[in-house]
Order: sequence, then C-alpha cells, then structure tokens
Amino acid sequence: MKSLKIFSVLCLAVMMVIGVDTAAHAAKSLEVGTDNVLNTGDESARTADLHITLKGGFNDVNGLAFTLFYDRAVFDFVGLTEDIISLYDGGTYDPDNPPDEEAVASSNLVYMANDKSDEGRVLIAAAAANFLANDTNDVVPFVAQFRVKEGLGNGFYPINVQATIIGPDTAYDAGYHVYSPIPVAVGLDPAADPTTATDFEVQLTSVGGITVGGGYAISGSVQYEERLYLVQRDRALRASE
Repeated sequence: MKSLKIFSVLCLAVMMVIGVDTAAHAAKSLEVGTDNVLNTGDESARTADLHITLKGGFNDVNGLAFTLFYDRAVFDFVGLTEDIISLYDGGTYDPDNPPDEEAVASSNLVYMANDKSDEGRVLIAAAAANFLANDTNDVVPFVAQFRVKEGLGNGFYPINVQATIIGPDTAYDAGYHVYSPIPVAVGLDPAADPTTATDFEVQLTSVGGITVGGGYAISGSVQYEERLYLVQRDRALRASE
C-alpha cells in the first residue's frame, strides 16, 4: 500500500508546511484546458475533457492540492480520468474491503476529488510515491470531466482554479480555527522525514473553460416565446393608457 501511505504522509506534509517560507524555484504554473460540447445528445456528447497541465518543471513535486470552480446551474462534475499517468481514486478506498495491493501499487498517482456540487466547486488533492515527472517538460496528471446539463447553456463558461482553503469546517481538530490556503504543490523525498517537505509557489492560470453549443431544449424556446409575448402585451397595455 505504498501509494496510499505516501498520500497520507504528503497530506501531513502539506499541513506542516503551511506558514513556512516558500522556496525559491523556477516558476511553476497549473493551467486548466478548454473543450467544446453540445447541450443536446447523449452523455458523451455533453461531456467536456479539460486537461490539467503542469508547467515549469514538476520533477521535484509529488503532492498537489487545488480547487476548481464551475457553474453548477449548467454543469455537473463527472470526475477525473487518466492522461498518461495511471490513477487510483483514494475516495473509493474501503479499509474493511481494501483493494488489491498490486492494483494500488501500479497506480502512479493517488487522488481524491471532493465535489461540493451545491457550491459549484471541487476540491482536488493528489500524491505520488515518486515525483510527477522525470524532467521539466509539461505534464498532465489528469483530465477533469464536466457534463453540461441537457438543453442548458450557450457560449463560453470559465472553469476557474484557485488554491484550496481549509478551516474550521474541514480541519478544526488539526488546529485550523481560521481559514487558510494550503500549498498547491509540495515536494517530499519518499524516504525523507515529512518535516523536510518543501512547498512551491504555483501560478494558477484561469484561462480554461467550456464552450457550449447545440441549441436549446424545446421547453426553453417555449419559455422564451412566452416571455416575449408578455413583454409585447405589457407594451400594448401601456400604449393604450
């Protein structure tokens, strides 16, 4: 269960480096991609794949934490899928019925995605036993999927990214009685003590989003025509006064 253990250790490391001076390193950034979908058709046609791209060298990072924001009236968060890094969904872990050790060991990245659908945000944390890359080239740890609700939306909708904030609602017992941002990226040698973890400054580029097309549902057209009729009626009544 090495991957799950390193996930727990890195989560602890993230907590410990809050408030510690950020190390000076080459500029790193996290970018959310774009996609085009239809608001009609089956689920596949309505599902957007947004690549989460890490730039600036993440070959010294093996822990991530960030939050995505989306329009909850138009979209549902579907989940995270693999790009080139194999994934294990830590949210599915059941200690009473643990997964096959080989299945977890074969995954290079353990993650958890906490979707707060009533708020339109999803909190994502991920950790790997090894660093996320072997060099400074761009790397895509996973792809975030959002599905447009049938018949809703038209135009471009941004998917914003921000640092994750913890506080009394999520980490009171850990001593966080006020809300505090946690590092987006943390580096920890797998064999090192958690106190040696380093956090990195990461630029969060909010250029990602989803372009929705495909027309409207019939009910929407009917509602629009009804509103147009009411406007025309009110104008006629005012003109006759």
